Amino acid sequence: MEPDVSSRVVSRPIYDQVKSVVPLSDNNLFICEGSVSEQQQSMYLHSECPKKSLVCIISDHQNIQTESAADSLVKCQKMGGFIDSLPQKLSFMTLSSRAYLEGSEGFLWRIYRVLLELGMDPQQIIMQPPVTNNRDIFCPHCFTITEGVNKTVSECRQCERLLYVSDHFSKRHGAYFSYQVNAEDPNDIPEIKELRR
Repeated sequence: MEPDVSSRVVSRPIYDQVKSVVPLSDNNLFICEGSVSEQQQSMYLHSECPKKSLVCIISDHQNIQTESAADSLVKCQKMGGFIDSLPQKLSFMTLSSRAYLEGSEGFLWRIYRVLLELGMDPQQIIMQPPVTNNRDIFCPHCFTITEGVNKTVSECRQCERLLYVSDHFSKRHGAYFSYQVNAEDPNDIPEIKELRR
């Protein structure tokens, strides 16, 4: 059974395409997931602040490889090491500093939450639109977040319940809420579609 569209809560974040850096920043930190887009690299190169760094975050399971001379601008770090190094990086940042984030929606909000926990103000954190339509979803049954979901119905990675992905986003969890689709009738499964923005 397809949920009634008129009763759905829609609270998806709105992302604006950022094309230039905030002027008069004294420290800019550009954080990208997996690879650096031409847009993010251009913003880094045109940033005139006295201190800036461009960091590409990869999975803890990947190897760090430098592919070209252009990549010498980019410091690659594994996620775990990057999170551990953030307190030191942020200790030099003032209120006029900015962090520019680029990657999947789940990545953007994970880094956003860490930056807030370390004392950055939400106004200092600037997010590019997500690079994929994938969503992280929050299971209301076992409180687990399943990452990288790209269909309207997905299985929870912990309790394995079949969940319908809503458009209701929680900044606190950095994920979309979901609910069990076949709680009353195991055969009642809605049509599964690709997620869209």
